[in-house]
Amino acid sequence: MTAPQGPLDQVRNEIMRVMGPEIEARFEQLTPIIARALNRNVPLEEVRIPPPAATVPAKTAAARTALQAAIALPLSAALGFVADTIGGPDFDLLDGGDWKTLGYGAGVAGIMAVLAFGQRKIGR
Repeated sequence: MTAPQGPLDQVRNEIMRVMGPEIEARFEQLTPIIARALNRNVPLEEVRIPPPAATVPAKTAAARTALQAAIALPLSAALGFVADTIGGPDFDLLDGGDWKTLGYGAGVAGIMAVLAFGQRKIGR
């Protein structure tokens, strides 16, 4: 009989399920490098460790973020219109003020895509 798992055990198990193969691959990559350095009496501070390979290109991440924003924007607009319609009698479909908020949301979605692209480029 196994003991019940607490929330931290469940989180640890999920992290190891997702990240375990990547951690193992990185360990296998670094073990020979560190072993050679130790065999040559090189201090570990001087060992050149290669950076991990990026798995998602910046352009792909930016496109994915833009797609997510493109999906979220109409959904949030539709939910906002429904909330305004249900919430009060002052809602007007042809009023420009109600559409300004949608425009601001589109601007934020574009900024998100640009920032995601820049963050991936800078993070390399």
